[in-house]
Amino acid sequence: ASDLAMGLALATVMQTSSGSRLLLLTLLESFSSLPVKANWSRKEVAMLQRRVILTGLCAAFGVPKREAWDLAQLRIVQATFDKLQSYLDRTGTRTNSWEPESSRFHLEVVAILNLLEVQHHLEYPQMPFQLDVMITPE
Repeated sequence: ASDLAMGLALATVMQTSSGSRLLLLTLLESFSSLPVKANWSRKEVAMLQRRVILTGLCAAFGVPKREAWDLAQLRIVQATFDKLQSYLDRTGTRTNSWEPESSRFHLEVVAILNLLEVQHHLEYPQMPFQLDVMITPE
């Protein structure tokens, strides 16, 4: 799927409508036939889910073009996301052992934020990414 996503990105950059539609169709077919196996690690499933989210964001922002997306394709993206989320929900807590730890620099930033009494969170989940530090609006 990552090779197909890269191909879709390249087709978008090249602005070839037929190429991007072909790659998009192949990518979505691979999503819809994706078997979530019991022996997959949470890390693998979460990585796939982030790729599905990025694909959904492409649809939301009209990449490669709005006309490239139809309702059936959007439903494939949603169903795949739901299937992967269901697996993640069944296999553990929201805190994952594979999530990265804050680097030393981030901890220095946090020390300054603490001194300034600025409300913040480390490793804040902002799908499909994980923000290193998020300053809360309070």
